[in-house]
Amino acid sequence: MKKFFLLFLCGGILFSCSNEEKMSKLDVDAHNVTKDAMIEEDAYQLYEDLQSSLVKTRSLNASYPDNYGGSYLDSNGEFVVLIVEGQETKNLNFVPKGAVTKPCKYSYNELLNVLDVLTEYKLSDNREIYNNFLVFYIDDKQNRIIVELTDFSENAKQAFRENVSNSETIIFVEASVKYELPVIPFGNSNSEEIEYKPSCAIETRAANYPFLAGAPFGNISIGYRAKKDGKIGLVTCGHSNALGKTFTVNGQTIGKITAWMYKGTVDASFIEITNSDYEGSNQLYKYPGSTASGEISPDIKEYGVGFTVNKIGQTTQRTWGEIYTTTARIKDKDEAIEFYPMTGTRYNSAGGDSGGIVYSYVSSTDTRYTVGIHKGSMLDASGNKCSFYVKANDIKNALNVTRY
Repeated sequence: MKKFFLLFLCGGILFSCSNEEKMSKLDVDAHNVTKDAMIEEDAYQLYEDLQSSLVKTRSLNASYPDNYGGSYLDSNGEFVVLIVEGQETKNLNFVPKGAVTKPCKYSYNELLNVLDVLTEYKLSDNREIYNNFLVFYIDDKQNRIIVELTDFSENAKQAFRENVSNSETIIFVEASVKYELPVIPFGNSNSEEIEYKPSCAIETRAANYPFLAGAPFGNISIGYRAKKDGKIGLVTCGHSNALGKTFTVNGQTIGKITAWMYKGTVDASFIEITNSDYEGSNQLYKYPGSTASGEISPDIKEYGVGFTVNKIGQTTQRTWGEIYTTTARIKDKDEAIEFYPMTGTRYNSAGGDSGGIVYSYVSSTDTRYTVGIHKGSMLDASGNKCSFYVKANDIKNALNVTRY
């Protein structure tokens, strides 16, 4: 069994989160009540307006506006757009009305360029140095690049500056102690057939208890229902290449994996349901003792730094937390698999949650939007969880699947 450095249920790596970062409070749903995200609604509209404006700008020029430094939702619920110092009056047409502008030192283009330099270096052969920084990302709130070093000694920092980058945009933080977790991807991955024991989440469609979003599914969790080439199925994690394998319940074949990806922005599988007695559902799985319920909208949303998302998985069940980056670069030390850009959040999670649905909740309309599926988590030096999820839009494009 290989050893990994980020806690993935179906095989992966256990990354570390900085013990020097200021952590937002982790909201664990002890009573299984969905977080009220009403305060974020107006800010989200500003976020969408900004993204639309930036898309138009980048359609003419691949770069962002020279004076744009990033954006985030602050603790007061205000949507902040950073403007490079000295350029506060230069072409601010991309800033949505109602957003708060604040000065910053570096443009987003500068930060992305440094991020690209670090990413390119990860493809080099100098394992001693690149294995010392497995996680790095843009921190929009600080307007800097965060690089987590496993070896936090002055010699290691100097080696990084001399061999990788000496950019002033970089802040070094100490990575926590490595954790190792033995995992068995998709049960017996050497078999052409995978047997799952029925649970209350796996019943016949006639009984009106289909595969529910966030429900247990063997040793992983269900994400959401989808279609590929007109055929119904389920989206879950893709930590292991089980393409073509079939799934059975009580000796009956229920489906097979017909699409899979485990690199870049995507860690996901599509399980085509071939048994007419079964079908996915947009209803959220209700864990024992829970009084909460709800339905997931097939509409897909994307969120930026500071916004809150919710997650449901079989181990930690329903939890929520704040997005702290949308640009994380993470790398598997043993298998040299690069994932970027990934979205990092502060919700609690553990092995078994992999593949579970990530969604947002708008209380004014009682709507839960599809955001993505849980990928994995890391433990910081204080014992807090930092989690990553795969965006539903990336899954849609990579696996050619649609929500319904």
